[in-house]
Amino acid sequence: MKSTEVINGLMTAIENQQWEQADRYIGDEFTFSGAIPKPVGKKEWLSLHKALETGVPDFKFNLHDVKEEDGKVKAKVRITGTHSRDIPGPIPGITMQNKILASGKKVNMPVEECEFEVKNDKLTRLYVKPVAGGGVPGFMEQIGQKLPSL
Repeated sequence: MKSTEVINGLMTAIENQQWEQADRYIGDEFTFSGAIPKPVGKKEWLSLHKALETGVPDFKFNLHDVKEEDGKVKAKVRITGTHSRDIPGPIPGITMQNKILASGKKVNMPVEECEFEVKNDKLTRLYVKPVAGGGVPGFMEQIGQKLPSL
């Protein structure tokens, strides 16, 4: 399987809340960083998305400009959705402990550059280049929440 197929398959599975399928695309050594206050592993990253998509059922990555370069996949995302339901707490990877009540606010994140590493048809690393108003802090701000200081 091409690395770009792994990334497209994973993003589609997450957007469709197909968690078992998403899990199959991710290696056990997976790390996610850049868009969250501290790096997290596979279990925490999937749990973060499960929590976010509980509260934002129309969550979309809007993945585009996907290309393989130097053994890595580079792509851009622009997360969108509507915070129409409560997001359960605690939220993995950040220090929010309580659920976040539905705000009804639309989320329209800035475009973020991503770098994916795939080995043996499994995603092993995802780095999102920090951008003003982006990442989990920007998402939380758009739904009217502020992350606690770390």
